[in-house]
Formats: sequence, structure tokens, C-alpha cells
Amino acid sequence: MTKTMTVGGSFERTYSITELSEMTGIPRSTLNDATTAGRLHAFRLPGCTRGKRVTESEARRFLGEDVVPLEA
Repeated sequence: MTKTMTVGGSFERTYSITELSEMTGIPRSTLNDATTAGRLHAFRLPGCTRGKRVTESEARRFLGEDVVPLEA
């Protein structure tokens, strides 16, 4: 389920690693490795111990905006 969060006073769509994987065809393990290595910035929602979220702007930065369109 795609969610939104406040970033700098405005709302921004966020994606789970699984959603991002399904939309782009990149394996979840590759995306998780990228977050561990610091190449893809992800966060956990307060109170959650599982499941990382990635903002749409960060996903576009990581993928290169012209490479893969993000459409849910």
C-alpha cells in the first residue's frame, strides 16, 4: 500500500521495498542491499520494526528519473 508522508511541509508518496521492486522489476534483495550500502535511502515508520519505506523523490534519484517511470 502506497503511503504519503510529510517532507519539508508537503506530502510525498512513499513506497515499500516490495512495491518498488514490483514497479521496477529490481529484486527486493538488490534494493535491500542498496539501502544497507547507503546507495538508496530508506526509513522505518515510527513504531515499526519491519518494512522500509522509500520516498518517491529518493526512488527517482536512485533509479534515474528517465530510466523507470514510477506509476502505481
